[in-house]
Amino acid sequence: MKFSSCSKILPVFLCCFGFLEIGLGQFPNIKINSSFTSFEPEEVTIAVNPTNPLNLVAGANINLFYNSTDGGVTWTENRLASTFGVWGDPCVIFDALGNVYYGHLSTPPSPGYWIDRIVVQKSTDGGQSWDAGTDIGFNPPRRQQDKDWFAADLTSALYRDNLYVAWTQFDSYGSADPTDSSRILLSRSTDHGQSWMTPVRVSDEAGNCVDSDSTVEGSVPAIGPNGEVYVSWAGPLGIMFDKSVDGGQTFGTDVLVASQPGGWDFGIPGISRANGLPVTACDVSSSPYRGSVYVQWSDQRNGVDNTDIFISKSSDGGQSWGAVKKVNDDITAAQQFFSWMTVDQSNGNVYVIFYDRRNTTGNATDVYVAKSNDGGESFINFKVSDSSFVPRSDVFFGDYTNIAARDGKVYPIWMRMDGTTLSVWTAIVDEEMTFRLSLNKGWNMVSTPVSPLDGLRRLLFPRSSSYAFGYHNGYFIQDSLHMGSGYWVKYPSNDSVSITGYRIMDDSIPVFSRWNMIGSISNPVPIGRVGSNPPGMAISPFYTYEGNGYIQADTLYSGHAYWVKANQNGKLILSSSGTLLFDQNIHITADGELPPAPPSRLFSSQPKEFALEQNYPDPFNPVTIINYQLPVDSWVTLKVFDLLGREVTTLANSPQSSGFKSVMFDASQVAGGVYFYRLSAGNFVEVKKMLVVK
Repeated sequence: MKFSSCSKILPVFLCCFGFLEIGLGQFPNIKINSSFTSFEPEEVTIAVNPTNPLNLVAGANINLFYNSTDGGVTWTENRLASTFGVWGDPCVIFDALGNVYYGHLSTPPSPGYWIDRIVVQKSTDGGQSWDAGTDIGFNPPRRQQDKDWFAADLTSALYRDNLYVAWTQFDSYGSADPTDSSRILLSRSTDHGQSWMTPVRVSDEAGNCVDSDSTVEGSVPAIGPNGEVYVSWAGPLGIMFDKSVDGGQTFGTDVLVASQPGGWDFGIPGISRANGLPVTACDVSSSPYRGSVYVQWSDQRNGVDNTDIFISKSSDGGQSWGAVKKVNDDITAAQQFFSWMTVDQSNGNVYVIFYDRRNTTGNATDVYVAKSNDGGESFINFKVSDSSFVPRSDVFFGDYTNIAARDGKVYPIWMRMDGTTLSVWTAIVDEEMTFRLSLNKGWNMVSTPVSPLDGLRRLLFPRSSSYAFGYHNGYFIQDSLHMGSGYWVKYPSNDSVSITGYRIMDDSIPVFSRWNMIGSISNPVPIGRVGSNPPGMAISPFYTYEGNGYIQADTLYSGHAYWVKANQNGKLILSSSGTLLFDQNIHITADGELPPAPPSRLFSSQPKEFALEQNYPDPFNPVTIINYQLPVDSWVTLKVFDLLGREVTTLANSPQSSGFKSVMFDASQVAGGVYFYRLSAGNFVEVKKMLVVK
């Protein structure tokens, strides 16, 4: 603490004549702190009770705690007291029994010393009242204990119910003496926080005590599926990692996760100080990414005016680390900072909260959340703050935000500054929403205003004659539909269904240098000139399909699909106000031609020849679609082989009637690499290659 003066992806979608019972829009913001608070809260933390998900507990610097019993809708506020004193760096966690722990720094009366220990206080009533606290790491007279974070083992492994805390120990906080050093320590409790073992050293290499780039800081422990204890931190060597496989009693040799260009201590305009310290998390759910270890941080490798959020993943328990991936998906030179990460252990989704200036000017700041449902390979970004705020560098803003997720509900927590007043906010991101869908007989051009969802084909396509066709330099049958994309659906009759989907929205849509069928995922959006367009940009008409032909659209509606032509790759950006913005590297031109018609071959009831099409998407992770056609009834065998010719799986081996066919290949359980798929039908045999990327 520095101090101041104080699975298979299937979605829901609507036809262009359909309706939506629950509209999409900004997530309502909820103020957590009370208006009468005499303190200015910052450095926030939040946790969800696993035994009662309606019970949430939050904390803020220096000694504030908040309690909710209605799922985060309303909050009470109180101040924490301890015999060891309370001095910031708050962290709240729940254990598997529903006990909640509030960890923080100390400032005890004599004979104690300033931040001379880590303190943890326990509540057995859901965070309404707390015990006096237990101290950890007291080692006088010179050493200070700083930057604590806690974790609880909620797995069914050998060390279930263990508690862990990791922190930075300083020989002398703020000292520039080269004989003074800093190190990462960890302690554990095996009796629900009543006592703590003597701390063990985690970091092999020490840092200095200046509390800057060459100091080792930012240790956040995470628990693996077998009770492993994972810790990462930042320091002079970059982002480092170590683990314990014996319940935190011993640690191994440090492993480099990634470099951190510019270090972890950097400047952000309008912020009194900023850091890019890492956060560690592990997927212990039953998702395909179970066991994945994630380390997330920020740095200025792309320039001091372009701070970004990054993540790296290990699939082997931290022995090796994958490529560094950018979490924020903007293509602007803007500041993203103060990030935190969590994993929803009900489904393996990864969430990252951060401050963002992609759509603002000056120091105006928004709050975004990024979501990954593919093991950290890609992220959807969406804004959660209702409005921007402008921080002031002469007011201490704290060091971190926080985020919690459980059972499809996500709770980001952040500070905002209005004038010189700080406040604490959350937004309830409830992904599960029920929608009412309507389809008309014939061709419907549809889009996905909500996230992918299991069960689409069963609910939306109860009749075998109905398909979804995407456009990718041509039409293809698509089982896995994606937010922001458009699709053709040919339906045999007027019909409507109810379906449960996800409300998380994207704020940008990728387009390519050709015709693109896209979907509007905001509220109705009027099309017109946008002030931020580069000089000379022409906006092409948007076309939608009505009846048996195309009409030009001047308003985009959620759930409707539209054609637009681009002359180069880029993104369409949707602002929070619903205005359609074009990023500066996109130039849309109107040439008068109409977009492609519905796939003509689908009007034919019978293919004229055998054919095996290239899978789409390719490369892919983890699902792809393989289309083929049979001019006559045939015995069909479709198999997948690895690069050595070994059979991986059989996708089809049965008699099939003539027609256009589609099958999905799920590569979740195979390694990345080149694979082949072979179709045999009658005397027809063809082999094609595909690439699994992991």
